[in-house]
Amino acid sequence: MKNAFNSVRRDHFLRLAREHTPSLYRLLFQAYGQPTPLCYGSHLITSATGIQQGDPCGPAVFSLAIDPIIRTAGSQLNCWYLDDGTLGGDIDTVCTDLQGLISGMNSVGLDINPMKCEIILPADLSPDQSAAATERLHEWIPGATVMATTDQTLLGAPLTEAAAELVTLHKKTELSRLLERLHCLDSHSAFYLLRNALWLPKLQYVLRAAPLYRQPAPLHELDALMKTAVTSLTNVRLEGDCWEQAVLPTRYGGLGLRQLSDVALPSYVSSLHRCGPLIEAILPQELKSAADEQRRTATADWQALAGDSCAPDGEERQRQRAWDSVLAEKKRDQLFTEADQLGRARLLSAAAPESGAWLNAVPSASLGTNLDHETLRIAIALRVGSDVCSEHLCRCGAQADSRGHHLLTCRFSAGRHPRHTALNDVVRRALDSARISAILEPHGVELRDGKRPDGMTLFPFSDGKSLLWDATCVNSYAQSRLSAAATAAGGAAKAAEEEKRRKYAHLCPRYRFEPIAFETSGSCGPATKAFLKELGARLASVTGEKRETEWLFQRCSLAIIRGNAASVLLTSRSEESHATGGNRPSRRVTPDTDPMPSGDLQQNAQGTLQPALPLPQPPFKSQHPEGQPTEQSTPPQEPSSSALLTQKGDDVCLLDSCTANRIATLQAQQPPPSLLKRQITPSSNHECTDYKMPQNGVGRGTSDNDSLPKVKGLINLGNSCYLNSVLQCLSQCHYLTHYLDINSRSGRKAAVSADGETMELVLPEAGPITKSLFGFLEQMHTTRTGFTVSPSNLLKNIALKVPQFASCDQQDAHELLRELMQQTRLEDLQRRQSQILLGLGLSANSDSIEIHDHLKARAETLSRQVSHTTIDTIFSGQLVSAVVCQACTERTYHLESFLDLSLPVVDYKPSRPRKQCVTGACDEDSSDHILVPCRASDQSRRTETVPNGMTRAPNESVPAEGAASGQGDDPTPTTGASDELDRPPPLNRCEWLSRALTTLAPHYQAAAGECSLLTCLKQYTAPELLDGNNKFGCDNCTELRNKRLTAAEPASEKFGTMYSNATKHLLIYSPPPVLTIHLKWFEMSGSSLRKVNRHVQFCERFDLAPFCSSISQDLPQMRDGQRQVLYSLFGVVEHSGRLTSGHYTAYVRVRRRHSQLTVNPALLTTLVTDAFALACERAGQCATQIQPEATYGSSPARASQPEADELKPDMEPEAGRWFHVSDTQVTEVTLDRVLRASAYMLFYERFL
Repeated sequence: MKNAFNSVRRDHFLRLAREHTPSLYRLLFQAYGQPTPLCYGSHLITSATGIQQGDPCGPAVFSLAIDPIIRTAGSQLNCWYLDDGTLGGDIDTVCTDLQGLISGMNSVGLDINPMKCEIILPADLSPDQSAAATERLHEWIPGATVMATTDQTLLGAPLTEAAAELVTLHKKTELSRLLERLHCLDSHSAFYLLRNALWLPKLQYVLRAAPLYRQPAPLHELDALMKTAVTSLTNVRLEGDCWEQAVLPTRYGGLGLRQLSDVALPSYVSSLHRCGPLIEAILPQELKSAADEQRRTATADWQALAGDSCAPDGEERQRQRAWDSVLAEKKRDQLFTEADQLGRARLLSAAAPESGAWLNAVPSASLGTNLDHETLRIAIALRVGSDVCSEHLCRCGAQADSRGHHLLTCRFSAGRHPRHTALNDVVRRALDSARISAILEPHGVELRDGKRPDGMTLFPFSDGKSLLWDATCVNSYAQSRLSAAATAAGGAAKAAEEEKRRKYAHLCPRYRFEPIAFETSGSCGPATKAFLKELGARLASVTGEKRETEWLFQRCSLAIIRGNAASVLLTSRSEESHATGGNRPSRRVTPDTDPMPSGDLQQNAQGTLQPALPLPQPPFKSQHPEGQPTEQSTPPQEPSSSALLTQKGDDVCLLDSCTANRIATLQAQQPPPSLLKRQITPSSNHECTDYKMPQNGVGRGTSDNDSLPKVKGLINLGNSCYLNSVLQCLSQCHYLTHYLDINSRSGRKAAVSADGETMELVLPEAGPITKSLFGFLEQMHTTRTGFTVSPSNLLKNIALKVPQFASCDQQDAHELLRELMQQTRLEDLQRRQSQILLGLGLSANSDSIEIHDHLKARAETLSRQVSHTTIDTIFSGQLVSAVVCQACTERTYHLESFLDLSLPVVDYKPSRPRKQCVTGACDEDSSDHILVPCRASDQSRRTETVPNGMTRAPNESVPAEGAASGQGDDPTPTTGASDELDRPPPLNRCEWLSRALTTLAPHYQAAAGECSLLTCLKQYTAPELLDGNNKFGCDNCTELRNKRLTAAEPASEKFGTMYSNATKHLLIYSPPPVLTIHLKWFEMSGSSLRKVNRHVQFCERFDLAPFCSSISQDLPQMRDGQRQVLYSLFGVVEHSGRLTSGHYTAYVRVRRRHSQLTVNPALLTTLVTDAFALACERAGQCATQIQPEATYGSSPARASQPEADELKPDMEPEAGRWFHVSDTQVTEVTLDRVLRASAYMLFYERFL
């Protein structure tokens, strides 16, 4: 029809409405009695005769209008849907009906559009008959298209076999294009889309509309296409029985990827039975027998495949699932009959609904339901019985088969801990969501052996009893469990439940105990299933969501398969060195690396390496972690001619010939030692080394990208992306790896001195967090391990010190970084302080009252000397804080240490000019600073040492204008200062104090509305007014006020602190070697927090000098005349999601380590107390004014430096390559992609 809805006559359908529906006539007349308007933008379009196209009543009114006309047609097939109709029959009848329809439609304002008509002729007509029929039809519908035999389709469904082949070919082309695009997604998302949207759902209509099962060849081609796509996406070899199981429905143990050749017949036969009543209503009596014959034929074809099974009956015949289940069940039974005991156990477990729950989980990073590529591969391979790995020697010494069954619960498996923890976390989170408070590992319910259940509710759960639960995951394929698993689904888990109930039987009278037992195959025991259903029902009653139970099973299923993947990946042996003579370099052993036995490896008859001595115990157990493995090494022997053995201190490293030649070339290019500037690390508590700058081959643009180390992914231990993103950035911090290697060794010596006596400290081994951190970094940089690393040992040690990270909750990456740095720093400090106490004949338990004051003071002096740890050396910087009282102009300076800078995300807004609150003059004018004149301080005043070991400069204050008048009774320092306080200050001191508030380089000029890292730093270092509730408690104002008080005034008023308005200014005094910046993406919105969705611009390189104090030039790591402090980006942590949930990823820049060549000790920070005092001394202050209470450490001499305009970086940062890392997924990206990231934390390293 041409413009059917708008053209149908209004009076016609209103007349019919009055005849057939008189009760609705008044309403229809009010709605359609006049032209109906259509608003389109600012235009108003009226329907002159009919109704608008989008009118909700349009289809009903239009059908009412044309119903009497189409009922006059006498063709055998007369079927209509609104304005689309189909006529079928002999040529005479069809032409007569066309004539009647055209005239009838014209009478109500409608016209047939011939250009949209299609003519389908029988395939058995001769050419003359076809031409004659076409000519007769064109008399009524001129220009109508005559469809070829291969194109004869009705609403997309083929009518002939040739058309069926063409439709199948078209679908194959379309699916090929879609499958190619799937590779642009991650593996899990691509697999989910293929399974649930792009495969069977797109072909279901064609399968139900035509008997394609009679043409198996095109269907087999489509099945082969799907098989290739699944194999490519999942990296799983699917052949034979593995493929036959994979294409079964999920409820029968498959993946739900159905073969078209399997579902074509059930789809068609169920469609025939479903549409039977409709077909009988449409076709005339003489054609109904043909429809019945098609149903009988399709049913007979299905019966031939089903064998003795009965066909569905009643309403079940209309359901495709009823016909399909019989055939799928028959194939499953055949696989079960032919399988061995392992195969039967796998098939039974896979058929359990909870086993395949993860297949129905929507992949979402923010919900924690997205699987990385390796986890998906292992999950599918374990489910269908395909190969998980090659046969190899497990780290425990046992032989692992290709199915990976031993690896699932190996006693050295690193995946058991996250799998167990994740299960408990799922239960605890579900209880919390159901408003039932619960805790993990409760105290007071221990067993006789000291073990505790995994969790307990704080309030009664049912029957007045609190709930106790204990989770376990048993190996379905272990020999002790295999018989039960092969008997019934969840049989092994049921046996584990019974064991748990016997174990905690004495607690059952007081508590409701529920065992939570899963198998590695994913099935669970009956008690576990009943408990989870009960918990899901409680969740649904709270949230109102009926799918809570299904989602709960999905979370449990995901926890199991993630743990399986971690177990499989982390039990493989690292490759041993195959150097000539069988030598291998010594290495440090951590629980995440191979725990080597204390003995040589011997080769058995099969050529497999086996340990000669008994195997060591596992690094940790499920309940209580054991101590760390000790360091083991092999004495170095003479290397072969093709390798170079290098040794530095206790380190022995065997290099291959290529690396050895490269290092020899670099050493040959060095200038003579006499020409090298010796720059010594200023602190005495870490090793002092010579820094030799290579002249060639290290700068930007000369890196060989092919020789760069590979980036390894990190296994997600259960919402641990916050940890993985931070560790990826730390792994690219070469300073950290280098100095942890040096300072964490046992037996390292350090010297401290006090009262002219020197004490040599022999340091013990580093603490567990430091050891595990270095072990992790060593794994990330070694080439002997695989492409993924598990940080489970590091996270376990952190959780022992900080219980916040013990659960699998989503955590903040910045909090993790701070805790990791703080705990590592404390371990380093404690191992040094313990040796000081040991050298003084004391212990940590010594009573401080009984210790002599002289010995106590010496211990404190020595402890301060070792307070600058390895973490401080690398990450610590110092801020100089200047507070200027606006009442008395007293200046107070002190230093504040920082390991990172937390910057608020703000847009730059030009501020109005500040009103000067004091008068005076200094040599430099700055609009961003309030410069006040200086006054001479009392000679008895000393430098104040604040409790955290930082030094505060001598207090400086200046009387405000009018201070010399001495008039008035107001007890403020602005009107009664003595003449002694008004003496003019020495010029050198005033100049130094002014420099403290000026920057090393001109201030950054930001554009209005700019939101960048530099504007955040500018806002952070801008002067701040302290007024109102934030007034400054000024000691000088209090002292001057108290001098003016008379004896009659109350003592409380005399000794009270006086608060005044003041300005506070922060500048960076000591720039750290590694600058860590945290961007505060969260701001207050009313009474709650919300995430700021704003992009912060940042650069690959930037200059920190505009935010550094000028007095930083006096530091030993700064050059004379230096006006730049350059940093280069090497790591970015990005957060995606909301405030309460999301996902962390990392961008890292990989560059060559060059051993120590990239570690420049000249840039490392030192103890700042003496540096600050040294700066004051250089300003001309006398020794009595600047002498601190306790000094320690030595300030190194500064080497002569070139002029300011000749200063150049020692080493240009290497370009390297950027990678985006999301847990185990590693992708190389461009620098532009990195700079577009929504940075949450930025890691910069200093190169000038």
